[in-house]
Amino acid sequence: KMWTDTNSLKAEKEMLKEIAELKKNRPKVSQVGKMEDSLKNRDDGGNHRQSIAQINEECALYRDGKRKVQEQMTALMDERKDQLGDLPKIIEERDAIGKQIAEKVKERNELRDAFRQKEREFHAHLAEQRKVRQAKIDEERAARNAEYDKSRRLRAAEKLDEQP
Repeated sequence: KMWTDTNSLKAEKEMLKEIAELKKNRPKVSQVGKMEDSLKNRDDGGNHRQSIAQINEECALYRDGKRKVQEQMTALMDERKDQLGDLPKIIEERDAIGKQIAEKVKERNELRDAFRQKEREFHAHLAEQRKVRQAKIDEERAARNAEYDKSRRLRAAEKLDEQP
């Protein structure tokens, strides 16, 4: 339309909305331009094959280094075994002797416990005998005291009889 014409209010509002929407979409348009530039500058992956080959070479070097270190380690372990000599046999003998000692200690403890049990039984038997003897002594004492009391009463009665 020409600018000399007048627009209706409704048409004018629609034009203002369209202008606002275009202003809002302006950053998106610039983003699309940037994306197109980045697609043009994109790497196709030819460089990756070279870097993979380089990484594989480094890995091979590290594997070789690891093998060398493992060989040194086995050499050191063999040298240490030679230095120790019969030590593992001695350790086994020591363990066997320790087990024998533990068995003897256990046997000694069992014998000691059995002896203590017999000792307790013996002391209980002695205590029972003392108890029986004491009961017999107490019984004899009671009989003597009864006899003594009887003879004392008789004397007391005789004294009373003698006195008029």
